[in-house]
Amino acid sequence: MQVSFGYYDLIEAFSESGCAVCRLVKRDVQRHLDAILYEHVTDPRIHKHFRASRGLCAEHGQMFIQPGGALGIATLYEAVVDELIKTAQSTTDLSLTRGLSRLLGKNNPVSDALSPAQTCIACETEADSEARYAEILGEHIREEKLSSAYRESDGLCLSHFRHAVTNAKSAENAKLLTAIQVEIWSKLRDELAEFRRKYDFQNVAEIMGAEGDSWLRAVRLVGGE
Repeated sequence: MQVSFGYYDLIEAFSESGCAVCRLVKRDVQRHLDAILYEHVTDPRIHKHFRASRGLCAEHGQMFIQPGGALGIATLYEAVVDELIKTAQSTTDLSLTRGLSRLLGKNNPVSDALSPAQTCIACETEADSEARYAEILGEHIREEKLSSAYRESDGLCLSHFRHAVTNAKSAENAKLLTAIQVEIWSKLRDELAEFRRKYDFQNVAEIMGAEGDSWLRAVRLVGGE
């Protein structure tokens, strides 16, 4: 069987807590951001993308901030701010030639011109990674190593499970993906019920077991990491 590195990445990630795809996608995004910051800060194509996307989105902008990255970030965001200034000034000047009223209302030309013309570069990496892992799961879930690792894991978050089952290569694969995820959800539901039971004042003397953090896992498993 010929498989990509992502196949083995998934098997390894399933052994850790939380959604394996969430973890791998975040790793891939961070690696890409690090590569931009430390290897491609002066790349004209990166500058062009940052200008068009108005930098990074809020989530990935926070991932971009790291020790030792100040100069690279300043270099890239100087280009972004320069683009914002030029766009705002040129749009305002053009609007004024057509009357001040053009700058009022919902269809404000300045606001429209400042909207991102391209997706955040890290969001693109995130989408590509999610699609790749979903495709691997959808194609290889009947392989024993992968299905066993999945079954013994915390499962996928709802978003990534939906993505994986949508990309199943056959009805059998979709059925197996769903069956494993339902097993995991069922176990979590039982742990949540046990947590609530022990949380009751009549049972507070009982020691919490694996169900102790079930409420945290539930939030992450449904909403994503």
